[in-house]
Order: sequence, then structure tokens, then C-alpha cells
Amino acid sequence: MAITSLQTKFLGETLIGRLSVITSSTTIWNTVFVFGIHQAYAYYRKREEEKFKSYYLGATIVLFIFYIVMFGTAMLVIKPEFNNAVVILTIPILFLIKVVRYITLIEEPKTKNKVEIITSVAKLIFLLSIFFVFEASKIWIIILLLFEEITALIMYLIKLKIRPIIDKQTFVVLKKTLIFGFFPMINLLLNSLNFSFSSS
Repeated sequence: MAITSLQTKFLGETLIGRLSVITSSTTIWNTVFVFGIHQAYAYYRKREEEKFKSYYLGATIVLFIFYIVMFGTAMLVIKPEFNNAVVILTIPILFLIKVVRYITLIEEPKTKNKVEIITSVAKLIFLLSIFFVFEASKIWIIILLLFEEITALIMYLIKLKIRPIIDKQTFVVLKKTLIFGFFPMINLLLNSLNFSFSSS
């Protein structure tokens, strides 16, 4: 409640409206581009050798790099307006965060809860520090959208201590997880769209 209140007061009605629209769009598009591979982790983790973790993280990084190239190119070609540009730019990092968060949920469930609390407190302190110093502008939409997420990502990766492996086997793992994730992705997407329509 404190974070929402401070964020609203800092950004003002117009910018907080933009942030809400962007957040809603990124939630839907992130569901599409995560492609359900985060749910494949729990399934294959029980059936594969310990090294699977490293191959899976390597496969995630390969897909992350592919998305950076793809969406970076799209930005140069399409040159979208601000809201769409933010959505396009943030999809790769939000994809990586969602997958790593899910790995942490499986491997270190207690750590995930601790990280969520720490990042929330950190965002509250951050908001308090900028509230009295800076003027609200569009750039703060991007910063506030990603502040908690990137902070959490760094903490998750430090705790997990998984070294990614990228070789031929990595692409085999990537193919398996993409095939597995298709139907969970469709299910999650329909749920997200249903929630969006119900809210509106």
C-alpha cells in the first residue's frame, strides 16, 4: 500500500495511468514470450541429471539474447511511440526474471520469499529518496517498472550459483522446454486475457 501510494503521488495521474497500461501489456506479452518454459523446469528437473540446471539456464540465456536482438531490431525498424517502446524494450529482461524466479521457487523456495520482502523494502526506500529530490518524467516509468525486478534478479542469481552451459546440448534442452511449454503458455495467456477483460 505504501509503495502504491508513493508511486502514485510521485508520478501523478497521467504517468501512473501510462505505467498501469504498460504493466498490463507487459504481463500479457511476457506470458507469450516466456512460452511456458518456466513450467518445463519443474518437470524435467525431477527426471534429468543435476547438470540439467546449467543447461536450462544456458538455454534461457540463449533465448534472452535472441529476444534482445529481435526486439532491438524491431525498435529500430518500427520506431514505436513511448508506451509500446517500453513494452518492447522490457520484454527480454522480464522474460529472464520470470524464468530465474521460477528456478528459485523450485530450488530455494525460502530464498524467493526473503528476496521479495527485501526488494519491496528497497523499492519503498528508493521511492522515498526520489520523492523529495526529483521531478516526475517518463523515464521514471521505466525505472520504477524494473527496479524491483532487476534487484530481485541479481539476488536470485547470486543465491542460485548455477553456472550456465551453452553448447549443443543446450539447444536440445531449449527445444524440449519450448515444446513442453506451448500448452501451459496458451493456458496462462487465456487466463491473463480473461483477467484483463474482467478488470476492464
